Amino acid sequence: MEQSLYVMISSTGSGMGKTIQKVTGFPYNHVSLSLDNRLQEWISFARLNISAPLAGGLVEESSGRFATIGKTIPVRIFRIPLSQEEYASLQDFRDGILSDREKLTYNSFDAAASALGLRFPVKGAYTCLAFANAVLHTRFFSISELNDGLSRFLMYEGVFFRLVSPETPPKEAYLTPWSKGRAVVSTVRHFVFLLCRVIAPGRFSDPICTRCDALPPLLSEREATG
Repeated sequence: MEQSLYVMISSTGSGMGKTIQKVTGFPYNHVSLSLDNRLQEWISFARLNISAPLAGGLVEESSGRFATIGKTIPVRIFRIPLSQEEYASLQDFRDGILSDREKLTYNSFDAAASALGLRFPVKGAYTCLAFANAVLHTRFFSISELNDGLSRFLMYEGVFFRLVSPETPPKEAYLTPWSKGRAVVSTVRHFVFLLCRVIAPGRFSDPICTRCDALPPLLSEREATG
């Protein structure tokens, strides 16, 4: 099968996801990326554990994780064809940021600001949309804009598990609930980490920003700006 980058927008069904959908008026609230032709393995910025909705970071999402949302999770999947060189470049990028994931966190401030039509960028912190923008070299302000910008690459629209069989058990530890104490500590640590990056950004690195400079532009200028 042709090597491709897959971009999936989905409706996660979570409380936060429903809030985002209500504010944006768009039925999808999450973005995930994959180089896996089987569509089993994805990466994104999301919550780290089911017990801690506010503590997030760079995560690997298996189809088994999506199965916890429900068997009828609606998605739109876009397939962007890649040359062998582009595919190898994205593989190196993916492996590099996963090895440096402790230097990254979820940008809760940007997520909250987006509800007001604003942006709050923080070095080394991303939302799922900001991550997709970084990889694609795009500047979409909302998932709705991303959807429109990638329209010509649409591969599938419908229920995720009519296309993909859930892989069990999920590879990530997302489903193993943390204790209340660990969930609280992780949430506090997340916001302290985020605040430190706001106050003193020069003290921290951003593996995604550094590595994105080496990624090839995959979209035309018009597609990249919406």
